[in-house]
Amino acid sequence: MKHSKASLSKLSTLLTTIGGIPAMEVFIKNKELDEMPHGGETLGRILGLLKKLETQIGEDTVADLLDNEKRITKVEFEKVIQLVDQTGRCIPARDLTHKLAPENTNFKLDKFKPNYSTVRDSLIEFFPAKYKFPKLDEFVNRIEETYELIGKNELVKNLLKRPSYPTIVPKTNVGNNYGKVLGHDYLAAVKRAYESAFKADDRKFNNYRAGELAGQVEIVLGTRHDQLVKMIAKEWMVGIVFANPLQGFPVLADREQIQYMPESFLLGGGLDFCSALVGYRDKLAKDFTPGYNLSALFWSGRSPYFEAYDDELSFASGARLDCPCGHSSGALFCLAPGSAIKS
Repeated sequence: MKHSKASLSKLSTLLTTIGGIPAMEVFIKNKELDEMPHGGETLGRILGLLKKLETQIGEDTVADLLDNEKRITKVEFEKVIQLVDQTGRCIPARDLTHKLAPENTNFKLDKFKPNYSTVRDSLIEFFPAKYKFPKLDEFVNRIEETYELIGKNELVKNLLKRPSYPTIVPKTNVGNNYGKVLGHDYLAAVKRAYESAFKADDRKFNNYRAGELAGQVEIVLGTRHDQLVKMIAKEWMVGIVFANPLQGFPVLADREQIQYMPESFLLGGGLDFCSALVGYRDKLAKDFTPGYNLSALFWSGRSPYFEAYDDELSFASGARLDCPCGHSSGALFCLAPGSAIKS
């Protein structure tokens, strides 16, 4: 870095000038700060922040700011480091190593107002009876608080430009066999829910990997999905699924992009997305909806994938991990407050 010998005072002044806390919460991993870093943060940590900042706004811009040759307001800075554009799609990080495809907007999701009671009832109806869910008022309160926090966060508030899917992931003991639980319980719940919703059209759910998941599905390190698995081993978790903010990103780019999201966001996997599908199968799996990469998961060299047609919902393996597709997307799962991630 050009500014590796910059003083602690100058670095602290820069952080204050360019918006401070919101930026630090995103760019410093695994730590949220309660105050500005004048004297309280080490030079090394601040240099680490600035190195991450360079990937977003460029090394020359940061150097200019340190040299007091350029001044930007907090509003201007937030525009520079926003993680989501005005359409609700994630803005690719500057250092992504994989190419993206243009988003095919013929495959889209329609806005709607979630009915929390209906969603909870669907989860109870279609999941095996051994799975337990919170009371309705607790579900509603946690979700409303989550929406409020996202709406106040300049970095990610544009996610709300697209439909979102509040859901509950029940207490689940995955153990060492994620694939078995996914196939036996979660995909079975998706099948029951989907075929019930589209019974009049005789649409079917087809698991083209039936019998091939047990012992074969792995969680990709760095996607944060492993943290959800740890949490639900102890208790159910409430959160919001954003189904297509990464439309046009290849799976490998999804896994890079999640590193820039706030820590309450996890890359979508099988358990969270299946829970959303059960609650919103008529929204997520109707005609001309996107395909859904379960980018946090790895199976036989690829990631599992959902795709809806006019006669079926299929579960199979997707394209090559480095192959972008304009009609498919990875998902994000935002944990409700109180679901703190622990390493």
